[in-house]
Amino acid sequence: MKLLTIATIALSLTSLEVAARPGGGFNNAQNNNRRIVIDMNHAHYRGQGQKIFLKRMIQQKHPRIRLQNFNLQRVRLRAKSKHGRGTAVLLVGQRSQDRANIPGRPRNFRRPGNYHPVVLQSFGNRDRGAWQVELNGNIKVNRVVVVLKRKHRPGGGNGGHRYQATTICTHKPDPFLVDKKVCRTNQRAYGLKLQINKNDVDVSYVQVTFRNGQTQTFHQLSGMLGEGSQPSVLFRGARNVVSVKVGATSTNLFGKARINIQLLK
Repeated sequence: MKLLTIATIALSLTSLEVAARPGGGFNNAQNNNRRIVIDMNHAHYRGQGQKIFLKRMIQQKHPRIRLQNFNLQRVRLRAKSKHGRGTAVLLVGQRSQDRANIPGRPRNFRRPGNYHPVVLQSFGNRDRGAWQVELNGNIKVNRVVVVLKRKHRPGGGNGGHRYQATTICTHKPDPFLVDKKVCRTNQRAYGLKLQINKNDVDVSYVQVTFRNGQTQTFHQLSGMLGEGSQPSVLFRGARNVVSVKVGATSTNLFGKARINIQLLK
């Protein structure tokens, strides 16, 4: 009986280890984030404008995943370039999101190891179109890790609750400097939503002050946001909101963007 119990415990621990292993390819964090690992097997790219088609690779590895339900957060490469002058550019649709240099040395290029971490961040929530990594130079890639975040739909449910977005003020940021807008209110809400109209914006910060005096910065609402974007965030339960402060810059030199600042009730 004791041997059977020990064997059962060992089997359970082995199962947990396999489930948590990063190389498993498809990891779930609180049912909101997805970490997808793609083994590139030392793929060799030469020249300018070589592409890694992320959506195609994800669908081949996980045919049942519905990518329209996720936003692309970041891409991590394990890569090296022959002379240390290679570059990687993250493209979402027709927009360049981030760019990074790929280190390397000629003497290490032929060896199986000596790969370097390269991180490319995606900004904003307009993830329509292709997800691609553009490579320029003489580059080898051993692994690609794609980090996705499930889209939050304010009109959808969260424990059966349907949120209604109420605009508390509108921010029209200038195109040259970070323009601050403070929306004062006294309302109880479950979350916050930004609605981007007219032009793209670069949101520097979003800060919410609650009735108990606490001020919280929501970094997930910052970054480059395209026209039509509607990023949102939920609080930890219903909170009494006193003010919302948004710092942003319009990316269009000839016209102001419009940000509708909304509470989710």
